[in-house]
Formats: sequence, C-alpha cells, structure tokens
Amino acid sequence: TWGIFSQALDSLAVVPTGYVVGVDRQNHKMEIIELPSQPQDPVNAPQAVPFSVSKMGQGTRSGLLNAPVAVAVIDAAILILEDGNQRVQAVDVSGNPVLRFQNGTTSIVDLEKGSGIVYLDIGVEGMGYFYVLSFVNDGMTPADYRLDIYDPQGNFLTRTTGVMPSLTNDST
Repeated sequence: TWGIFSQALDSLAVVPTGYVVGVDRQNHKMEIIELPSQPQDPVNAPQAVPFSVSKMGQGTRSGLLNAPVAVAVIDAAILILEDGNQRVQAVDVSGNPVLRFQNGTTSIVDLEKGSGIVYLDIGVEGMGYFYVLSFVNDGMTPADYRLDIYDPQGNFLTRTTGVMPSLTNDST
C-alpha cells in the first residue's frame, strides 16, 4: 500500500512532486499523503504506512474551503473546485495559496455566482487551461449541463452546454 487517508474523499489527484491529494466536501478539508519511495507490505500496516495529513478548513477566505468537490493538478499547483464558495482555488501541498492567476496576483478564480448552480468537476490540460463542469436546474436533462473553459490566467473563455456526463453504473 502507498498510504491511508483518514476518510472517504470526493476527488483525488497525484501531484508530480510525490504527493496524492484529495478533498472531502462534507468536512471542508484537503488531505495529502507524501508517497513513500516504494509501496509498503499491507501486513506491516498501519505501522509502516504513511497516513494523510488534513489541511485547510471551512471558510471563505483564501486558504480555506467550502464544499470542495474536485481537485486537479498543474505543475505543482493544486486546483480545488469549491461548490460552496463557487470558485477555483490554487494551493500548494501545504494548503498555502499559490498566486497563479491574473499574472500572479491571486490564488482564486471566481466562478459564476447564483442559486441553483451545482459545480461537479474540474480538469486541467498541459498548457494550464482548465475546464469546469456544472449544472443548473435539477440536472435531469443534457441542456442543464455546462462546461466552462478558462485560460491559464483564470479568465473565462467560453461555455458549451448540453454536455451531460455519463451517469450510468456499468456493473458488467
């Protein structure tokens, strides 16, 4: 085994500097494990297995979280999508804000505000453009879903609607 998280997490990502990070929506926490050089024999668990460390906490200011739902990583920056604060926040492996957006002046990108918007997932590509999936209304039709694209500075570029994610559970 590579490590143990203290709770079930909503989203996980690997940081290229040797960490695995995850977020927990219910407890408003980020957890992180520094990966060992090789996996440990589960027979030796839990003594030889690294445990996660909780970072951050609930709040609205930079460095705090409100209902984090997804994480993505670009370079060594962790991008956290927060449904509660309706934003994307860039932090390091210690939970400290990373001034990544708007020419290095902020760690936060505010997303569209409004009631009834539910943020679901974030993805990032190698150049730093990131994608935010959300829905409005009850999310029961493809027209309720939207994929917003942001440039590496956090500027909104465009929205594609009708991109409903697959909600099937293929148990075959």
